[in-house]
Order: sequence, then structure tokens, then C-alpha cells
Amino acid sequence: MAKARKHSRKGMTQRVVKRPAISVGGSPSVQRATPVATASNTALPGLVWQAPTWYKWLLALLVAAPPLLGVYGHKYGYSPDLHMASVIQVGAGAMLLLFFLLPRPRSTLNILSMPVLLPLWCFLGWSVLSLLWSHNNYEGSIKLLDWGGALLTAFLVTQTFNQPKDVDRCLYVLFAIGVVLASIGLLQYHYGFDLIDQHYPPALTFNNKNMAAQYLLLLIPIGLLMMLRISAPHWKILLLGGSMAQVILLFYGTTRNAILCFILQLALLLFFLIRETMKRWHDRGFWQRFCIYVGVGICILFLLSLLSKGDGSLITYTIQRLETLWKHAMSYSGETRFPIWRNTIEMIKDHWLIGVGIGNWMVEYPLYYRSAMVDWEMGLDIQHINTHNDYLELFAELGLVGLLLMIWGATGVARRGGQMAFKLDYDGRVVMVLLLVAMAGLALNAAGSFAFEQPAPICLFVVYAGLIEVYWRNYQGPRLLLSLPRFGWRGSLVASTVAAVLFASVVWHHHRWYQSEISFRKATIASRRSDVQGMLIEGLRAKELFPARRRLRNFVAMGYMRRGNYSNAIDAFNEVLEGYPNMLHTLTNTITAYDHAGRSAEAMPLVKRLVSARDTNDTLYLAGIVSFHAKEYELSREYLLQTYTPSGGRLSERERGVVVAVLKQLGVTPPPEPQYTPKRFARH
Repeated sequence: MAKARKHSRKGMTQRVVKRPAISVGGSPSVQRATPVATASNTALPGLVWQAPTWYKWLLALLVAAPPLLGVYGHKYGYSPDLHMASVIQVGAGAMLLLFFLLPRPRSTLNILSMPVLLPLWCFLGWSVLSLLWSHNNYEGSIKLLDWGGALLTAFLVTQTFNQPKDVDRCLYVLFAIGVVLASIGLLQYHYGFDLIDQHYPPALTFNNKNMAAQYLLLLIPIGLLMMLRISAPHWKILLLGGSMAQVILLFYGTTRNAILCFILQLALLLFFLIRETMKRWHDRGFWQRFCIYVGVGICILFLLSLLSKGDGSLITYTIQRLETLWKHAMSYSGETRFPIWRNTIEMIKDHWLIGVGIGNWMVEYPLYYRSAMVDWEMGLDIQHINTHNDYLELFAELGLVGLLLMIWGATGVARRGGQMAFKLDYDGRVVMVLLLVAMAGLALNAAGSFAFEQPAPICLFVVYAGLIEVYWRNYQGPRLLLSLPRFGWRGSLVASTVAAVLFASVVWHHHRWYQSEISFRKATIASRRSDVQGMLIEGLRAKELFPARRRLRNFVAMGYMRRGNYSNAIDAFNEVLEGYPNMLHTLTNTITAYDHAGRSAEAMPLVKRLVSARDTNDTLYLAGIVSFHAKEYELSREYLLQTYTPSGGRLSERERGVVVAVLKQLGVTPPPEPQYTPKRFARH
């Protein structure tokens, strides 16, 4: 007893576990002694809660299931991202409530003893603080809810998974879900499986093949590496076959950025295999099994190639796709993203320290879309909502402070994971390389996409960081830097109450969000059918259900305009402009409503704001006519004469006739008709 108490005071016991020999390469490896942290019944400080097995299974399912449960979002007409976000956030809230309600010994929750997750919590805290100077808090709150749900899930993983077998359980559940998703994708691609909506097949359950591809980057390394730890041949073949199906599905999607990221992942995996092979080059059994596995992989590729389209050659198909990567990268997509990135740098120069606030890049970008390069894609009908580069966008939103926090987080993951990839035993090295390779693939993909704005990829990415935290804690032992007070029954009661309030708030929020989404979709359908009554009813209902979604007021305002009720339309448009003051199409519609209502003089501040943001011929024409009605004749003459600029676009014959008539009334001789030149980047 005295000896046990002595260990208890030290906070951690060390025991040597002789694991069974792991068959790698055909011969048993040397038995390894591994330090394992164990918790006693007296609540050792710094050790995790000994959760029941059913709770661990539920948590593993919460990590893996959101993409699969996204099918229900398609079934009921919801956005799949909205449904996945709801599953993650509501599920994390429920698991947190159970975490405090279940019986537990008096324990201590360490906060600063998490070197991997601590930078992510600090980054989230700075993001929340940026709402103080954000113009639009709603757009930022959407990101914060996704990030908060992901971090809460990762925190529960670190507090619940206290053995390597718990990490294995989570990874195998993820692999099983990945096989199901790959099966759905192959059915979509080859047989037109249309029970799940998809804009660009194969989209799995994500509605878009680009989103599906970036999620596959997190799943593919699981099967490719976990099969190295299993000795049973049939399980190895199953893991290899599932991974090959996911890889082929990735190439079928033809997502250029994701394919390049997978090539990087493959290079990292080959480096690990070569490193491990050099340790066992003298082992004849290893080379025999290696040849067998390569042969099985070739057979699986051949069988899957029978399903491919065209001439039936998967190799030919893959080569054709790879040949078009560079050409497509420099085509329409590249030409439209380079100006966005370059103009975002100008935004960063103006807000380099603290940024414009989380989620507010899209609010401020209309002021910068011509600052360095002309973004021809940006117009009255297209409003960019992301940069297709998460790092530039987050730098613009959170400034230098946010960038340093991101670097701190990336350094923490790479440092701890890299150390353990060299120092752990073989099983641990495999898992650590798996996690690092998967995270590296998504991190690189985020440089050309918006992976960190999607709920499912960001949740799995942060959970992988939590799994690295689990291995680091078991390897390094507890390091008590700062902790919350010990939880007795009073502390558990308070924590359970807070968790219950949080859970109820999240459920209420998503319930209202779903109802608002239904009204939004109905209003969209009514707008396409020119159903003014439906637009008004559903738009007003969406406003009641979710007042923060100011963009939904556009349906209400357009409904009033089509009815000729310009006063109410102006009020609705101004509500939108309060949250999005630089939205070009809303500015245009508001100016038009003022003009039709006979209040052109009140529209002049908006006219000047519109022209300063966009001086193409269509906006100059509107500005000139409204200025003429407001008796601002000097401005009207200036604007209308600028409509003769050839590079500003061509007006219609009716509009050109109106310009000529107004200029004659102003005593100005219209210049000759210009020779128009096409835009530099034609829309495809």
C-alpha cells in the first residue's frame, strides 16, 4: 500500500508491457518494452478519464459518421455542409454532457499540458476576439461554430482515448466509413447513382467533387499504412482494396489540387517505407511478402480498371488526366484565382496586424477586387465568398497575430509528431506517419481550396491532431503546467449544467437554422418561377427564423420591387447593406429602387460607392441616369461620357439610345461609337 501511495503521489506509474511479437516482413520482431501511463482509483493528476467502452465507440462514430449522415441532408433538401455541421456540433455537445454526467473519480483536467491542442485553442480564442472589430459577426460565427465543434470533439478524444487500441478503433471506423463513401462514389461515376444530389460527380455525399476529394485525402493513408501492422493476409487485402478504390475515385474526380496533394502524400509514404525497408533489407521473408502485396495491388488495379469508362484502360485514363493538370491549372481556374490572391495581398497590407475580422473577407473584398489586378469574374451576379486559399484568407481576416498562431499550431503538430515518428515502436511509428501524412495532404490542399471552411474535413483534421496528442501523452507522460480544480460532486454538477445549457443552445440554433434553410430554398424556387407571393412569404419567414442571415432579405426586397412597393424594398435592401455594405448587386438594386421611388437624391451616396467599386459601363449607365434624375448634371455628364470606354463592356441598343438622348439634353455632343474589345478573361 505504501508503495502504491508513493506512485500515486508521483502522478504516474510506469510499467513495462511485453507486447506479442509483431510480424513485419515475415519474421518476428524483437519484443519491445513500452512505458504506458496508468491511472489508479485515487485520481492521479494529469491522467485521462477511464471511459466505458460504449462511450469510446460513440465518440469514434461521431468522428467518422458526419459524411455518411450527410445523406439525410440531401434527402430533405438541406445543404450537406449544414447537415454535417449539425451532426458534429450537436453530437459534440451531447458527448460533452455525457462526459460530465457519467460517474468518474475525482480528477483534474489539464489545459496547458496539451502542447498540440493548446495553440488551436488560442487560435480559436483570437478568432472569437476578432468579432469585436468585425463588420459582420454572422459570417464569422459560422466558422467559429465549425471550429469550436471540431476542437470540442478533439478535446473529448484526448480525454477519452487513453490507449493506442482506442486510436486504432477510431482509425478502423474511419476506414470503414471511407469504404462506404468510395462505393457510393463509384456508383455515382459509373452508373449514375442519383439518389444523392451532386453538382459535379463523383461527389459522394458532399454535393461537390472537390469537397469529396479533399476529404479522401484524410482517409486514403489509413488503409495504406494500417495494413503494415496486420499479419492476416485477408485483412491486408481488404485494407489495400479499400485504399485503391479511394485512390481511383480521387482520380475519377479530376480535382487537380487534390491529385497533386496525393502525389505529395505518396512521396512521404514511400520515404517511410524505404526507411523501414532499409532496417530489414536482410530479411528474406519481408521481400517475399512485399512482392506478394505489390502483385495483389496490381491485380486490384486491373480489376478496378474493368469498370472504367472509354477503352477500359485505367492506366490510359489516369495518364490522360495527369497530362491535363498543368493545362487546366493555367486555364480558367488559374486565371480567376490569381487576381483574387493578388488583391487579397492588398487587403492584408491595409489590415496587417489584426485583420478585418473572422469571416469578413467576403464583406471587404469588393473594395479590393481591382486594387492590384482586375478580377473580371467579380460582377453584379457573382460575389466571391472565399479566396480558394485558406491561408491568405485567414491572414487577411486575423492579421499577423492569427498567422503567428497558425504557425505555432503547425509547429506543435510537426514537432511532436515528427519526434514520435522516429522514437516510438513500429506500431506507433506507423500510426504517427499515417496521421502526419493525412494532415499534410489536407494542409497543402487548403492552399488552393477552402478545406478549413468545411465542417467535416476540419473536424477530422483537428481530431487527428488530438490523436497525436494522445500518443504524445502516453510517450512523454503527464506534464502538469496548469489545471482546473479537482472535480467533486459540486464541480461535476456545475460542469454538467454548463454542458446542458451549451447542448440546448446548439440544438435550438440548428433547429432554427434548418427552418431558415427550408424557407431560403423555397424562396429561391419561387424566384425562379417568378412567384412574387412565394418570395415574400418565404423570405419574411426566413427573416423571422434567423434574423442574422441578412442576405435573405434580398428575396423580400426583390418581391416588394416586383410588386412596385419601392419603399418597403428600400428598407429591406438597406438591412442587407448594413451587413454587406459593398455587395455590388445589392447596391445596384437599392439604387434602382430609390430611382423608381422618385428618391434619386437619397441614392447619390450609394451611387458614388458603387462607381468607386465598379466603373464598368453598366454601372456607369445606372449612375449617370440616377444622377440626372437627382439633378446632379455634372456627375451625370461625367458618368455617361465614361460609358463610351471600349474596355468597359457594351451597352444594349436601348441603353445607348438613352445615353445619347440624355447627353443631348445636357448640351453635350455624343462621341462616336467606340470599337469594343473583349474582356481579357472570358467567362466559360
